Amino acid sequence: MTLRHKFLLLTIAILTAMLSACSGNGAPYFIDDEPDVPVPTPETKYLRASVNSLSFKEKAESQTFNISSNADWQISCDANWVTLSESTTTRGSGNETITVSVQSNDDTKTRTATLTISSTETNSILISITQTGLTMPSEGDNQTPQSARQL
Repeated sequence: MTLRHKFLLLTIAILTAMLSACSGNGAPYFIDDEPDVPVPTPETKYLRASVNSLSFKEKAESQTFNISSNADWQISCDANWVTLSESTTTRGSGNETITVSVQSNDDTKTRTATLTISSTETNSILISITQTGLTMPSEGDNQTPQSARQL
């Protein structure tokens, strides 16, 4: 066997090894080993709220905030004095404006609640809700907390 034949065989062996290594054999980046068709990657799921807290005075009132998401979500609250308006959905997917209403606080103590926006596809969001209590009249006033609220 001549040197020329040895060189040719060595070249064929190297080229065969290189082509085998590049064959793709199920490479994760391409479908059916076609380099023009990338494998679709799953979209990263997100869930965001435009606020992280809501503050209310002692009277009954409403406020809105926005949810932006590409995941399924549901919303709930741990207090019965907080409600979501009938036009507000408690389940959704995508963007939504949420209306939160509170009943009047007839106590002098501030009260708190937590609104939870949860998803099985991404992290949940907690929104704290605070509502101040009635202001007691100053000394010398002959008003009750109820009549002070009416002023």
